[in-house]
Amino acid sequence: MSELKRLALSVPMIRWLREGPLCEAALRRFVGTFAFVRPGTPDWRTMPLEQAAGIAQELGWRALVRGRLDAIMASQTDAWFRVKLNGVPMTLPRYTLMTMRNCIGASSDHSIELMVETGHSDRMKAELIDGALFLDVGAATGAMTVPYALSLDKQVRLVAFEPSLRARDYLEATLQRNGAKGVTVLPYALSDAEGSLAFMELPEDEVGDTPFLPEGSRLQTAEEQLYEGAKPLTVAVTTLDKLADQLDYASASRIVIKIDVEGFEDKVLLGARAMLERYKPFLSIDIHEHPGSMKLTDEACEAILVPLGYRIERMGHVMLARAG
Repeated sequence: MSELKRLALSVPMIRWLREGPLCEAALRRFVGTFAFVRPGTPDWRTMPLEQAAGIAQELGWRALVRGRLDAIMASQTDAWFRVKLNGVPMTLPRYTLMTMRNCIGASSDHSIELMVETGHSDRMKAELIDGALFLDVGAATGAMTVPYALSLDKQVRLVAFEPSLRARDYLEATLQRNGAKGVTVLPYALSDAEGSLAFMELPEDEVGDTPFLPEGSRLQTAEEQLYEGAKPLTVAVTTLDKLADQLDYASASRIVIKIDVEGFEDKVLLGARAMLERYKPFLSIDIHEHPGSMKLTDEACEAILVPLGYRIERMGHVMLARAG
């Protein structure tokens, strides 16, 4: 049973609705009026009363969410909103909310609430002990880094890698606006060798079905044509092994790495072999298709990690890996 339905069936409203036919009629009219925000809603005139009460509660939440989405989409491009992201209060720009609008909900205090990748976010957060180092590889606008920066009560170093100019600008502005301290933002793309490579910065999708399109921005392979509407960039590329001294891996009590690089996951791991062998970081890897292929990167990642003694766990599209 969904969380919304559990909430709906637990409220005293059901008992209140049983008090008379007028209340029941009003409830059914409410369901009939707002059924458009819930495709597939059964016939409101014939459904059982408790089902109608549950659906009415859900429709109310959906109407609140729709109202928030409409307000965000109608706002100025430089607007900022008070929200809760994975339970952490903060202020986020319209741009970030537009890329996450599939994750927007309404909380009981009527604020805008976003729940983004909470399963593996919570797992990583639990690994961040005092003195730990968190590396956010492909940080985008900060769905992981910003909540950690504002909520961790431990001494943890946070390093966010984001080569996209636009996403990095919003990440830095968000950290500054929320008074977040102790975050290092680096402009590198990470791969298996140093140098510079072509990068595709994908456009916003204001009204379509792919609000997350900008978060698909990534390195461009030599065989690929530029995505329609994408902005071509040339970005600096390095490896995690090359950053060992700069980021002082040796001083960290534990290293936790999130990798979300749109099909280049195995390349990041290949550029981190020495680090993986020596420091045994905990890994959370978003699995994507290899660029220009329908084949996922999970097998390539496992082929690198398993011989190094890593145990693999899958959480939907995310691969969690722990040494030992």
